[in-house]
Amino acid sequence: MSNRLYRLMIGLSLVFLGSCSGPNDNPRPENLIDEDTYIDLMIELQLLRSYQTAVPEDSVRVKIDSLKNVVYRKYGVSEQQFMESHYYYQRQVEPQIDRITGAIDSLKMQMVEDGLMDSTPLE
Repeated sequence: MSNRLYRLMIGLSLVFLGSCSGPNDNPRPENLIDEDTYIDLMIELQLLRSYQTAVPEDSVRVKIDSLKNVVYRKYGVSEQQFMESHYYYQRQVEPQIDRITGAIDSLKMQMVEDGLMDSTPLE
């Protein structure tokens, strides 16, 4: 498995673990991002964090912050809107597991299509 996919899986797992704590109160935000857009955003933001971890230079941090803003604009959402939606979705533990699993599967498929990963199942 590639190093990039491994880091992404670790990052998404940490996001999931963070969702397991906190109160059961989970009000729906007014500007909730639809689930498909949320998943796409989560993937892109995690890829940026993985890149930032792989290249820990200060100049990269500035570029990552700038790229995060580009990603938010691409989807027409603010960082605050994403964070409120993320908080809401991560409190739904079982569906969040499914969302993260789907995101990982989507990345694996993309890597197979790009020739970065063998299409044979991992054991």
